[in-house]
Amino acid sequence: MAADTRFVRSLRTGAGEADLAEAAGLPCVFPTAFGVLKDAGRLRKGEDALIHSAAGGVGSAAAQLARELGAARVYGTVGSVEKIPYAAALGYDGVFLREGFAEPLAAVTGGRGVDLVLDPVGGPIREQSLTVLAPFGRLVAYGDLGRHEQWTASVWDLWKGNRTIAGFNIGDLARRAPERIGDYLGEALRLLAAGRIRPGVTRTLPLAEAAKAHHLLETGTGRGKILLSLT
Repeated sequence: MAADTRFVRSLRTGAGEADLAEAAGLPCVFPTAFGVLKDAGRLRKGEDALIHSAAGGVGSAAAQLARELGAARVYGTVGSVEKIPYAAALGYDGVFLREGFAEPLAAVTGGRGVDLVLDPVGGPIREQSLTVLAPFGRLVAYGDLGRHEQWTASVWDLWKGNRTIAGFNIGDLARRAPERIGDYLGEALRLLAAGRIRPGVTRTLPLAEAAKAHHLLETGTGRGKILLSLT
């Protein structure tokens, strides 16, 4: 969520102009998406990626940024059938239900899998995600939406399967390397002003309804970015 200033003037970024209400939809999801893709995920041009929670704020941002970073194919998973049309409109090459995603993903990739998986869900989904990694594939954990018990991976399995698990936490980054977050936010603003990305704002609520916004996030029933208006 972010504050929606409702200003009529635009933000100049050097690459064009961005409406401030749209710009309010960029933090913290776009810096997080940059971090999981570039820093933790080491995404390279021509690689394939799978994004869990594809219709969420970070998922919506990551789908767009993965293309900007040169991904060949980008797949996504969602928690319900109702979210598939929204996610599909973001330009994914395929969107699957999160439960049982491994089989259809294997089918569309010819059994190869993907080079990068972004996982904010945890639990069984995280464990299954390891099985869909291509050789030298990376799994980035950056949340625990499923509120599962702590899951432990086998170093033996990682070693024998040429797999890597990485983590990303924007809170830790804010404490130890805040300048990187600023750089990523600046890049997101430039892309927005150039018309290369969309902030994915799907709903704006008055500040008095902040509890409702949190409920949408906690229950996983929201889509994209939710803004809180101060006016």
